[in-house]
Amino acid sequence: MAGLLGIIYYHFDGSDGCDTCTSMTGNYDEEPNRPHPNCDCPITTEVFAGIEDFDYETVYKNKTQTGGSTYEQEHQGVTEFINNSHSKSKFTLSVSETIEGSISVSAEIEGIFSVSGTYKETETINRSIEVELEPGQGVSIDVIGILETVNFSAERWYIAYPIGGDPIEIYDETISDSIEAVSGARVEINDL
Repeated sequence: MAGLLGIIYYHFDGSDGCDTCTSMTGNYDEEPNRPHPNCDCPITTEVFAGIEDFDYETVYKNKTQTGGSTYEQEHQGVTEFINNSHSKSKFTLSVSETIEGSISVSAEIEGIFSVSGTYKETETINRSIEVELEPGQGVSIDVIGILETVNFSAERWYIAYPIGGDPIEIYDETISDSIEAVSGARVEINDL
């Protein structure tokens, strides 16, 4: 990619100040704090010398993907049943429930980590469960979804290639996002 190079820096001019200010004289990536309340030394915004056309590429550094924090999503009473007969009987109950997470991330995070190809956003539980119940006894079938919080972050850098100069690495920002991925489910049978 080509663009116009304009790297901004801050120049602290302490040449007419006290010893502390004089020692701080120089260029900074971020605006420097004044060393004491009486400091009135000039701080100017400068543009990198030699604005020129250049090629650059975007690179990502310090990519991290942390997970392991899980929690449960409870779906109570997905199926409830009471034996209304006058004898102990076996019954087959059907359970169908969908556990939903959220794995929507920015296009940039998706491009770095391939989130949609790695994590599940939904899982559908379809089961037949056999229970034996006394007369008047009832059960509630609950589905418990297990979700995992996963955090992503990366530093975005540009590597600029000035004409006739050495490559320059320029930090832009740290980008981050998180998801709630479905990592499993279980079925619980409870008495009513």
